[in-house]
Amino acid sequence: MSIGPDGKIWSGFATFVRIDPKTAKVDWEFDWTKAPNIPKGPHSGYEIAVDPKGNPWITDFSGSAIVGVDVNTKAVKYFPTPTPAAQPRRGKIDAQGRYWFGEYTGDKIGMFDTNTEKFTEYDPKIPFAAPYTASLPDASGRVYAPSNTADRVFRVDSKTGEIVTYLIPVKDFDTKQVTIDPIDKKTVWLANERNARIVKIEPLD
Repeated sequence: MSIGPDGKIWSGFATFVRIDPKTAKVDWEFDWTKAPNIPKGPHSGYEIAVDPKGNPWITDFSGSAIVGVDVNTKAVKYFPTPTPAAQPRRGKIDAQGRYWFGEYTGDKIGMFDTNTEKFTEYDPKIPFAAPYTASLPDASGRVYAPSNTADRVFRVDSKTGEIVTYLIPVKDFDTKQVTIDPIDKKTVWLANERNARIVKIEPLD
């Protein structure tokens, strides 16, 4: 699920649904997989995100693409990832309209600028890195992406492209979300599902 700039709640994988929290009713609905310009093949949306203009976006895990829908016209835009068969999954859109996500089988962290409609990929150069998701940028513009196959968390500097790798001090690390602390906008919080632990990362720089 995701919350738009107007406070409305979004949900969905193939069919996007927008809910007005004031009335608790659906006020917008659309199935992007039935758009005529969507290429043939399997498609599976993986975690909806909403840009600053209120338009919904999603990672197409099976189709290896980023999909966006114009909320006013319901026109669908489909953008294949630069790395083929990257299986993008989970992500968030920041205040600048940049969509940060993990490229699970592409072993990269992806960023799609919804304004310029261009991709940037960041490669940690670690075998089976398999980034699962990505956070919003912290106060310094750094984005975090976890790996549940390499027991690591990657930090990408959105300004320089530098990648710092954190080794998690336990085996079998697995987290589905990464959250930047809303108070100091620097500390990183994760839930390690396999070990029933909360992980806290405090960058020293």
